[in-house]
Amino acid sequence: VGPSSIIDIASNSDNNRYSILDNKRGRIFTYDIEGHLLYISGQLGTQNNMLQGPTSVTYFGEKILVTDNVTKSIVVFEPTRFGELINSATKAYYEMDYETARVHWQEVISENSNYFLAYAGIGKTDLRRQDYKQAITNLKLGHDYYNYSKAYQEYRNQQLKKSLPFVIIVVFIATGYGL
Repeated sequence: VGPSSIIDIASNSDNNRYSILDNKRGRIFTYDIEGHLLYISGQLGTQNNMLQGPTSVTYFGEKILVTDNVTKSIVVFEPTRFGELINSATKAYYEMDYETARVHWQEVISENSNYFLAYAGIGKTDLRRQDYKQAITNLKLGHDYYNYSKAYQEYRNQQLKKSLPFVIIVVFIATGYGL
C-alpha cells in the first residue's frame, strides 16, 4: 500500500541503462536513457534471491547487485535471455548500429509479441532507413506517437512528391481546355 520508496540509483558502464531500487517492494526498475521502462526485477520475501531489506544497487557488468541490510548479503541479479536481448538491442541502438538493434528487437518480439518497446525500436530503425510506411506500422504498435508523427509526415511528403507532378499536369490540361 502506498507509493514506492526509491532509495538508490545506478547506471551501467555503457550508460545506456539505469536502475532504481524501491525499498518498499524490493523491486529494481531498469530504464533506458530515454526513460522507457525496460523491465522490473526482484521482490521482497524470505526465500533465496529475494530481498528483505534492500539498501543499495549497482552494476557489475551486466549483473545488478543489491545489498540487503536485513540478511547482511549481496543479491546478484543476472539478466534472463529476454533481458539480454533487450540490453543488446538498446546498446546497439545507442551505438547507432540500427540493423543489429533491429535484429535484437525482432528476437524480443519472437519471445514476447506484447513488448511494445520492441516495435518502437524497429519503427525507429525503419524511420532511419526511410521506410516510412513500415515505420508507421511499427511505431503505432510501439505506442511511439512522436516518431509516428514524423514517419507519417515523411510518408505523406514522399507520396506527394510522387503524385504532385501528375496533378499539376491534369490541372494545366483542364484549365487549357477551359480557355
